[in-house]
Amino acid sequence: MPQVTPEEIKNQLNSIKDEVKDAVDKVNEEVQNHGKIGRDNKKSLDNLTNQIEEVTARVLDIEQHGTSQKDIEDNIQSIGAEFTDSEPFNQFAIGNTTKASFETQNNLNVGSDQTVAPDRRPGVVGAAFRKLRVLDTLPSGETTSNAVEYTRENLFTNNAAETQEGNFAYPESDIGFELINVPVRNIGHFIYVSKQMIEDAPAIASYINGRLYYGCEYRKDKQALTGDGTGQNLDGLFKTGNYLALPGTVSGDGQYKNVRRAIAQVELADYSAEVVYLNPADCADIDLLEGSDSHFISANPRVQNAKTLWGLPVVETNAMPAGKFLTGAVSQAAQFTNRRNIIIEMTDAHDDNFTKDIVTLKATCRAAMEIWRPGSMVGGDLVVE
Repeated sequence: MPQVTPEEIKNQLNSIKDEVKDAVDKVNEEVQNHGKIGRDNKKSLDNLTNQIEEVTARVLDIEQHGTSQKDIEDNIQSIGAEFTDSEPFNQFAIGNTTKASFETQNNLNVGSDQTVAPDRRPGVVGAAFRKLRVLDTLPSGETTSNAVEYTRENLFTNNAAETQEGNFAYPESDIGFELINVPVRNIGHFIYVSKQMIEDAPAIASYINGRLYYGCEYRKDKQALTGDGTGQNLDGLFKTGNYLALPGTVSGDGQYKNVRRAIAQVELADYSAEVVYLNPADCADIDLLEGSDSHFISANPRVQNAKTLWGLPVVETNAMPAGKFLTGAVSQAAQFTNRRNIIIEMTDAHDDNFTKDIVTLKATCRAAMEIWRPGSMVGGDLVVE
């Protein structure tokens, strides 16, 4: 196809524009008078269609050939030209040195070079995402208030007994209660992002949203287990007072025995243990324990093994401090209550964001932790020195 200039293309488009206007006026008039398009007008429209296709092809050809081979060659300097333009060569030429060395530059490198486009990978290479498992084991609820109140039994003395008929009184039992008030806490964080990034890099913006959401989930998962209840912290399962310390430990006993004793303590309190929370490092130590003949006690490493301990599923989580463990009837022990699920908000009206083209992205949620039955959870040190 012969090359045409942009000015020629512009003139052709203006001419076609006028012809299209005239043709449309004729077609409208003909349809209004006769109810259909005549042969001549149809032929004119077909001709205009062909012209538009031809001009479109020329525009495409210009785009494809917009950078000529000569333009590319002008941007790629030969090694010889680079050498003769270098300072070592100039010093050699005027007799200031008897030797000239020169390191050639690869001016076809990707990145800032104009001749080779970078091979851009899609998406974002992210950092680590912790497995969030604690909330999966807890019952969840919802509230529409800024606090949750519930009545908890704190004493039951069961004196039920066989009683003789006649003038004999049944024995009295004792039941005590306490009113628990749990405030709803706000959890959230924010970051600053340039408005240009949000407009020009939607994949990164989407990744940032995901990270903000994950950050809140991460904090909720950690607080559900180890929140200490001080300040704005939630009351976690492993907070002192929310579980029973393992009694009757024996100095020198290993992980297996102490976990088993804790499970027994849960059963003695008339609950059934459902899960064991362990730190990954401690879980690995248990898996690597060997018998007297050097075989692994817990499992065969060559087969897929479900993480269990004394028949209970193990939740392996960094939220549990190393060297500690917790087990019990978690479904009866507590509930994680959501006041508002995680929401992502964005604004440029924060501080001087508007004048700096900066956007604030914020993720927030509201939640509370209800501890129902502290006596149903038992934990402590994995190993007693």
